[in-house]
Amino acid sequence: MQSRSEDPDETAKIQPLQKRGCDKNMKDHFNLTISDTDKKTFAAFTKKYPNPRTSKVILALIREHMKRGTPGNA
Repeated sequence: MQSRSEDPDETAKIQPLQKRGCDKNMKDHFNLTISDTDKKTFAAFTKKYPNPRTSKVILALIREHMKRGTPGNA
């Protein structure tokens, strides 16, 4: 019987999870991807809607924007 660390299926499941970790260059990527206008918009929304749940929704929208890129670049 193989140990859990030697199971190739388990190794395949673990590796993608490790890649999801915070990269040390992530802050630079965030600064390059999100424009100053987007940062100001996020700041305004977090002041207007201080509820942590609402802030999480806004953050999720910004992350979705980062994945897709800016409109018009498609």
